[in-house]
Amino acid sequence: MAQRNEKEQKKEFILHDDNVEVAVLGTLVWSCGTGNFDALFEARLTRDLFYDQQNATLFDVIKDMIVNERKAPDAITIMDKVNRDGIRGIEPADVITRTNWHFGQEVNFYEHVRILRDLAMRRKAQAMAQMLANDCTDSTVDINEAISSIEQLKVDADAMAFSCFSPFFKGANKERIRELLVARGQNLSTGYHFGKEELMIPPKALTFIVAATGHCKTTFLINLALRVCQAYPEKKVLLISYEEALESIYVNMLNTYAKVPLGENNRNIITNHTIANGNLTNLLKVSRSEYDDYRHFLENKQAMVEFTEKENEFYKLVDEGRLNIQYVDFSVDTLGSYIVEMRRKGFCDIAFIDYVQLLNAPIRSKYRSREDELKEICISLKDLAVDEKYGLPIIFGAQFNRQVKSAKDLLPTNIGEAGDIERIANTIVALWNCQKTEDQGSPEKNKEIADYQGTKEYNSSAIFAKILKRRGFASGFTATFPFEGNIGRILDRGDATSEEINGSAAPKSYQNRSSISLFGE
Repeated sequence: MAQRNEKEQKKEFILHDDNVEVAVLGTLVWSCGTGNFDALFEARLTRDLFYDQQNATLFDVIKDMIVNERKAPDAITIMDKVNRDGIRGIEPADVITRTNWHFGQEVNFYEHVRILRDLAMRRKAQAMAQMLANDCTDSTVDINEAISSIEQLKVDADAMAFSCFSPFFKGANKERIRELLVARGQNLSTGYHFGKEELMIPPKALTFIVAATGHCKTTFLINLALRVCQAYPEKKVLLISYEEALESIYVNMLNTYAKVPLGENNRNIITNHTIANGNLTNLLKVSRSEYDDYRHFLENKQAMVEFTEKENEFYKLVDEGRLNIQYVDFSVDTLGSYIVEMRRKGFCDIAFIDYVQLLNAPIRSKYRSREDELKEICISLKDLAVDEKYGLPIIFGAQFNRQVKSAKDLLPTNIGEAGDIERIANTIVALWNCQKTEDQGSPEKNKEIADYQGTKEYNSSAIFAKILKRRGFASGFTATFPFEGNIGRILDRGDATSEEINGSAAPKSYQNRSSISLFGE
């Protein structure tokens, strides 16, 4: 017992923490990126607060950029300065990991600084105590001054502990609330209707489009992205895929945008048309049926003219930056930094990401389960979506688990590795591809499905959709959208006129944005 008490009395205090130092550097860069250059001075940050010399050197570089160059530092500009000034001891990989540690609220910066200052105080107190222990008989040591210094350090640390709450001492006034509402932006029209009400994309929030494998989750995201891009010429749309290769996404989006029937398999024809580039001899290793299908397309002059016109329009959207399509395999932290940088440079107003279950945290081993990891991923992206300066609408694809066997199984609890998706999401829309329904040839089964969908008869060429959640409003609304599988086009019932299906008229939902909102004011 005596030995255990002696060990407890000799417990060592933590004197430095590299994670805290990296957090301070990362959140300092973040604060400056939001325009708060005064964060450095408000926090009274100095080099001697850092224990690790590499972190201290990196802090000097960041401070010089803020004070002397008045620049908002980021990983790229910091690396440029390190190389330009010939600063040694800092590798490019270190800059990225130590400055992209965190994207989030500015208040986190002050909390990390408080911890950093407390650790520095402990180191100084230890040094003073060691000096007193070694030289207590030395007449040059002023014990009272040493004790006074330690006490002052504690006062400073206590004061800093409460400084992070200063933005919350007073409530926001009416003008501040108005500023926030204006900055948040308006709901975005999609042109899809559930009864008389329209599906809207809420600003600064997470929306999830959920479906089982093969039930048009990606196709619906593509249709949504193109509808927003066409309805809002001032908006810049970013579509990120974690699932399909870049060239496949381009082919699928071009196919949907063109909405021109080209042959038996539109995607194969577009792929071969792009590869051939006007010369059939460029086509290698394609089947005879694919070759014949493409040759028949070339002989159809009207389809050629219509498709070429649409193809030029599509790539014009890309060249103008209104539509940005990317394939990435970023961790969630890197994805957040990328979207923030795109927002900061004005390259993105709305993001579509396919799909959430393919995202990973930077350090996966610290989570007890995949559900815990996905929960942390959703929280991080929710924080990004609602951020005061760089927040934006984020629309995710998500998958149902294998328990979903019919449209009746479209429940939030059946979302694969659900984590906190149901709680964090503003809106959840579930999809069911009616072509996939088991026993769809049975008259009894078809009548049962039609009754559930609220339709007079079962339509296999349709997408059944159900609102599982919409924050602040009722859920449970359903709709059945006509689906043109060969061109990847999901229509609203109001779009499905012969002229619009053939591509000679724009969907009327684009012509009038004043329809009733399903998800907001």
